[in-house]
Amino acid sequence: MLIPASTASASIAALVAAAAISLASMQAVSIKWNPKEGANYKYTMNATMNVTGMDVKLSAKINRTIKSVMDEHVTVEESQSDTKVDFNGTIQEQPSATETTMMSRHGVILESKSSQEAPDGMNMKRLGQSFLFVYPGNDVKEG
Repeated sequence: MLIPASTASASIAALVAAAAISLASMQAVSIKWNPKEGANYKYTMNATMNVTGMDVKLSAKINRTIKSVMDEHVTVEESQSDTKVDFNGTIQEQPSATETTMMSRHGVILESKSSQEAPDGMNMKRLGQSFLFVYPGNDVKEG
């Protein structure tokens, strides 16, 4: 079947216009952390890790409160309770702890203080950072 040239041109023009509209709709999106002072969040954490060939399960209840919101930083208080570490079936209960953390508005840890000392060999700041989401400093878009 032959398509008249004028119909083919119109179809191609419509296809190009649709593609241009589609590309124009891919606008940048702002992904920001907008914490509210006094906000409280409660979580139950369950994690399974493999540490040097040994299965380790970690569980805890976490209570996070936004203590203050400033222009450049946010102070967060987080308490952990009912913490249990299971090393291949041997369960150890951990003491409750509270940590106060000052974070940048992008979610990066600037300073932290804990009510408990870290167990020997554990870098708690590094562990804490592994659970963070760092927000981009500018708008993002696909590609």
